Amino acid sequence: MKDEISLQLQSDSQVHDDNKPGVEAALSQVNLLLALSLLSLALITIDQFVPYPLVYIALPILLYVFFVMSTKYVRTAVKKKNVPLALLDIIGNGGPLVTGNFFASAFLSSTYYAAQKLMLWTEDHSRKGLISIFGERPQFVIVLKDGEEIEIPFDSVHAGQEIIVHAGNMIPVDGRITDGAARIDERSLTGEFQPAEKGPGDHTFAGTILLSGRLTIAVEQAGSASVAAQIAESLNATADYKSGLQTRGEMIMNRGAIPTLALSALALAVVGVQGALAIFFAAFGYHMRFAAPISVLTYLRLASERGIMVKDGRSLEQLSSVDTFVFDKTGTLTEDQPVVDQVIAFGTFDEDRVLALAAAAEAKQSHPIALAILAEARSRVLDLPHAEETTYEVGSGLSVKVEGQSMLVGSPRLMAVNDIVLPDHAIQLDHACSERATSLVYVALNGELAGAIELCPAIRAEVKVLSEYLASLGIRRMIISGDREAPTRQLAHSLGFEDYYAEALPEDKARLITELQAEGRSVCFIGDGINDSIALKKANVSVSLTGASAVATDVAGVILMDGTLKKVSALMDISRSLDRSLKTTTVLSLIPGTICVIGVFFYNISLVTAIVIYNIGLAISSANALLPWIVSRWQRAKARRLSDQA
Repeated sequence: MKDEISLQLQSDSQVHDDNKPGVEAALSQVNLLLALSLLSLALITIDQFVPYPLVYIALPILLYVFFVMSTKYVRTAVKKKNVPLALLDIIGNGGPLVTGNFFASAFLSSTYYAAQKLMLWTEDHSRKGLISIFGERPQFVIVLKDGEEIEIPFDSVHAGQEIIVHAGNMIPVDGRITDGAARIDERSLTGEFQPAEKGPGDHTFAGTILLSGRLTIAVEQAGSASVAAQIAESLNATADYKSGLQTRGEMIMNRGAIPTLALSALALAVVGVQGALAIFFAAFGYHMRFAAPISVLTYLRLASERGIMVKDGRSLEQLSSVDTFVFDKTGTLTEDQPVVDQVIAFGTFDEDRVLALAAAAEAKQSHPIALAILAEARSRVLDLPHAEETTYEVGSGLSVKVEGQSMLVGSPRLMAVNDIVLPDHAIQLDHACSERATSLVYVALNGELAGAIELCPAIRAEVKVLSEYLASLGIRRMIISGDREAPTRQLAHSLGFEDYYAEALPEDKARLITELQAEGRSVCFIGDGINDSIALKKANVSVSLTGASAVATDVAGVILMDGTLKKVSALMDISRSLDRSLKTTTVLSLIPGTICVIGVFFYNISLVTAIVIYNIGLAISSANALLPWIVSRWQRAKARRLSDQA
């Protein structure tokens, strides 16, 4: 298994490949313009302290940068039909050049291209991984033809053929089992820790893993028609979902463009050309173009210091306005490893004996169920008998020799295959466990049913506290799960969640997010599986955990690096602090503009004075944006000093 694929439509791959050079070209141009802007800024700064006229070297560089910037503004104005903002941009950036304030011009262009670089990097980073969402596939598959096994290229497989899949390999197609019985790991699609027991007549899905055994599968859907590929196609369709969103700074600038132009026109009639030019440096909200990205970057750094990776700054901005949290159940609210709920003994056996036998059989296994049984045995401090000749039995389980006796550990199917009769109360127990979405592992010794072990999902310890925290903020909490209705309802009620959705398919999760948004809600979705990927893309803010499926961590805007939900409260605090900081920065960016307008109309201030007011406002806004990082650094340094003293 060497060739990387995504089980996507080939056109999806072509779109991605076509886009990549475009992004790289844009980044390359921004890097060049940023370097030129910084060079001119350095030359102009040094010019103040040396007798050499370095400003004359910097001026052609600034003119070139301004030409490129103005060309872009014109193209954007034509494309988006936003002429007022383009005029404000051109005059705002060209004004310092016209008035001889070259330092301001260099500083503005440097900050502008630094923000552009951040935005392009974020856009590029959010698209990575879409090609390799579903890992690897076999380059060749084995097809059954006229009773013979023939190896053919994967791309040649079509519906109606029969393929052979061996233990440990990925199932590359959607199909129906015609021969064989085995356990299949479907976590990549369902998120469920329990391997699916499947035999003749059952359906298989591309991207899942055959854990043991050998299957003959009649191909129903291959390539772009498979379920996995359809998920990828939906992802591609929603890849630009957030690309149209604007940062708060851009929105404020858009709103302030027309008032600034109108006031400039009025000043032209009332106080003349100099007053009209001075009004342009009122630039209501224009500081936010620079202060907002700086502020977001500051909080991104603070988040990373707390073990939270925010891949898209807009996610951090929008989180403060989220009023609904939707949690995937399995793997998100629950641990990957289940826990033993109860041990049931039959006949002359007792619970500890049943558990010890099962733990002995699973001692060398590493799957979640085995680890749960072993953990329970350790907690009871049981002595385990020595197991020999452990083999996998077709029918989902293990056949083991223990102290010279034959033992079976596994599913009801394993018991039936080996003629182990289940009493009525064992069958009733199996039905009851099925209803509450728990699983049973049966134990038989020398042809006699010894007992059963019930395993249930382990709820993350931090979930209850998180639910109470979100409730204190007035946030609605919901669960969505592929599990049955009864256990999902029970979990929602136990955690204090207002609502739940059970037996949900991947498309159902995405539809729920869309419906909530149609109601006017801002939604944060937290999930960890491939089956959550479409919902993650649809949500206003998407969160996943490190260690989750590759597609979930690729798609999500926020990754909790400790693999738990403990950081969600910190994430919310950071987002709300960012919101307060941006509101303060907005006010600070409007005050200089107001002072400038009043000064032009009532005190006839000069153009130079307006530029000074503008630059002071820019410095204050930028300083406020950096303040949280400065405070954080000071607090950490203080903590280190106290630690050293202790």
